[in-house]
Amino acid sequence: MNQAQTGMQARDAHQQRMKLFMLAAISSGTYDSMKGHRVPDFGAGHGRLPLIYPDMASYIGVDYFANLLALGNQGLANAGRAKRASLLCSDLMSCDGAKSAFDVGCSLGMLA
Repeated sequence: MNQAQTGMQARDAHQQRMKLFMLAAISSGTYDSMKGHRVPDFGAGHGRLPLIYPDMASYIGVDYFANLLALGNQGLANAGRAKRASLLCSDLMSCDGAKSAFDVGCSLGMLA
C-alpha cells in the first residue's frame, strides 16, 4: 500500500467516525425537536438536517465545499424542502448569510 492509499484510508476512517458521532448527536434527543425553529448550520456539508427535521421554519446551511452543497441543493429540491432551506458556499469568517435572528444553531462537524 502506498502513502496516498494509506492517507485515503485514514481520511475514510475519520469520516466514518464523524458520521457515527453526528448520527449519535442527532438521535440522542439533543436535537429532539426543531419544529418551527429558524436554524443556521455551520459545516452543513450536503445539508442533511432539513431532511431529518422537515418541520423547521427555515434553515441556512453554510459550508465551503461547493461539491457537497451542490449535492445538498439537489437533495433539498428533490425532497421539496428548497423553499425553506438554502445552502451557502462560504467559510465562517467571511460568511455574509441571512440577516435574521435564529432560534437554534448547529455545527455538527465543522471543527472535525
